[in-house]
Amino acid sequence: MLVDLARGLVLGTSRYTLLAVLLLGLLLWRGSPLEGVPRLQSGRALVVLGLLAEVVGMASASWSIARVGLPVAVLGVALINGHPRAAVAVLAFGLVPIPGFVHGIASPDVESLLGSGAASVIGALGWTLEVGGPLLQYGGRRFELLATDTGLVTALACAEVGWYSAVRAGGAVRQAGLRAAGGAALGLLLQPVLLLFCVATLPLGWPQVGRFLLTDGPWLALAAAVLWYDFNFRHTRRQRSGPGACEVR
Repeated sequence: MLVDLARGLVLGTSRYTLLAVLLLGLLLWRGSPLEGVPRLQSGRALVVLGLLAEVVGMASASWSIARVGLPVAVLGVALINGHPRAAVAVLAFGLVPIPGFVHGIASPDVESLLGSGAASVIGALGWTLEVGGPLLQYGGRRFELLATDTGLVTALACAEVGWYSAVRAGGAVRQAGLRAAGGAALGLLLQPVLLLFCVATLPLGWPQVGRFLLTDGPWLALAAAVLWYDFNFRHTRRQRSGPGACEVR
């Protein structure tokens, strides 16, 4: 199963899962091993369930089921050990790529609709694109919209950052859930704008750049924003706790 997840990274079909790796790493790095979280032996049931999902999924070649077993087991181990917090361990679900059948539920209708809308806007700017479903053409160049371009990946990445921000600030699971839901909604709203910008690279002669930005741009931008915020947050705290600073507890 781990080899299967690594294969997705090498092939470039699930590079966005690296965002969850970054967020988990930052939280584990900043977290204390003595967080005072009660240990719950009920986590053993999640470990067994996770291992069962992995075995059944691999035996039946249902890799979507096998992959989900990993974060379920991680959450169970976190509950048993009392570290990291369950809210941190939940981010392990971001290590699992969105199943292909989820992307394919409304494909190719959604990407065809988005492509037609983008072509209409670009046409108003003076560039007339040839539209054939999810395939856009201009001057012999092609730009094909994929099922993964409809916004689910962007929504997931924004939801993970929303969850991370709440946990980073010490918020409870409920607050993290609300921020994650808000992030997912924001990601879905921003996806058409991102898609329009990337499709505009077709008449400009840089469709490869547009494809890269549409595939990896959202999670890379969010990763950079998180690192920038984390660095500046720590830098500000060091300045406030420097010589002569008074800390009130």
